[in-house]
Amino acid sequence: MDDVMDIKNPEAFLERLQRIYEEREEQYRISEEQYRRKNAALQEKINEIAASKKEMDEQRHLLQELQESIEKQKQELTDERAAMEEKKAEAERLSKEAQEKERNLLLKYNLKLEEVRTQELKLRRMKEEYEYKLSLMDHGIPMEMENPEGYIPRHDHEAEVSRLKEALSRLQGKLEALQEELETLAEENNQLRAERTGFMKRITELNSRIKNQTIRRTVDAEAIPESDAGTEKESSPEGAGTGDENPDSIEELTAEVLINYLEKNEPEAGNISVRHSDLGEQLHAEWKGLAWHFLFTDPPSFDISAPRKNTARLRKVLERQKELHPEAEFAYEDGTVYVSGYFDPGMAPYELMERIRELSGCFRLE
Repeated sequence: MDDVMDIKNPEAFLERLQRIYEEREEQYRISEEQYRRKNAALQEKINEIAASKKEMDEQRHLLQELQESIEKQKQELTDERAAMEEKKAEAERLSKEAQEKERNLLLKYNLKLEEVRTQELKLRRMKEEYEYKLSLMDHGIPMEMENPEGYIPRHDHEAEVSRLKEALSRLQGKLEALQEELETLAEENNQLRAERTGFMKRITELNSRIKNQTIRRTVDAEAIPESDAGTEKESSPEGAGTGDENPDSIEELTAEVLINYLEKNEPEAGNISVRHSDLGEQLHAEWKGLAWHFLFTDPPSFDISAPRKNTARLRKVLERQKELHPEAEFAYEDGTVYVSGYFDPGMAPYELMERIRELSGCFRLE
């Protein structure tokens, strides 16, 4: 009845209809506003995703370029290492050839020296014999009393003397020629020694460059474990001594030179002594529980030793140290670890001791 009345009352009907339209418009407006907000949020998310994708693409591109650069550097390092290994092998080959030539030349020199000594003895004997004959001939005395044919007529005396003098002169010439040949052999021997020393320097430099390219683990993990015998813990290897380290004043490295350096620059080195043997001078010293030995032969060598227990970790560390220090030899014998190698007699004492301290650091405790 109310609906009919409303319809019959146009003003009330229109007012109610107007309110319905306004409420609907409000709902449309709210829906549209929500749509715009959601659409803006969605568009913002799309933009963020696009920006993230672009950034990821750029990072992926940069990562790819970096990876390519790393691969290129690795290849260059591999090629450089291979080249250095090849140079090292060539230097070692040349060094062995020079050593073989030096050995052959030394044998030849000794052979010639014995020949010269034999010729000198022969010459001395013949000279004495000729002088004896000449003295007999000067007095007209026969050289062989029981042989009548041994008498020399006086008119043949001068001719015989001249012949003997010529023979003596020829022998003297042979002796001088042999002496000149010996001098030439000695000079060639010195040249070969110099070449061999140069090859040793090249090998040492190449070993050092190869070692610097090797990626090392942490020092504690690499150190040779010390036995439980109570040896004291070492600090990091010290720097070079503060003594005479001027490369311009380098002299031949001998036992005496090294002793002077140790006394001035290695206060912790004790029990320094020198022994003489048929092989050459041997220098012994003790340093922080380690034993240093230097043998001054041709070529000179060194070794560092310390007592250690034979454990699986020790064997693993020794294998690793062999990779880190290809120029040195690592061995374990009778409860003792040995690190040995060669050094250039032309290097400065502080250079040798830097290398010794570096290898001594392999014995450091964890």
